[in-house]
Amino acid sequence: MIVFMVLAVAHIVAAMLQRSRKSAELERRWIEEGQPGTWAAYEKEGLAPLERSLRQRLIWGVYAFPAALVGMLAILTNWD
Repeated sequence: MIVFMVLAVAHIVAAMLQRSRKSAELERRWIEEGQPGTWAAYEKEGLAPLERSLRQRLIWGVYAFPAALVGMLAILTNWD
């Protein structure tokens, strides 16, 4: 139970870091392009593809892969 709570925190932190990095990249490009439109609209449009793909990658990377690894280790440890 505690492991999944730790994984949930890791999931949240990873999502925040990824979104922050992408937002900084978008802001740099927005300034280079001469600040077309409003920042909020530009950011929303730029982060939309990230939101769709990031969730699936984080679920696999933070929950599914470690759970499968722990399960595999438990099986291999108890193999007769």
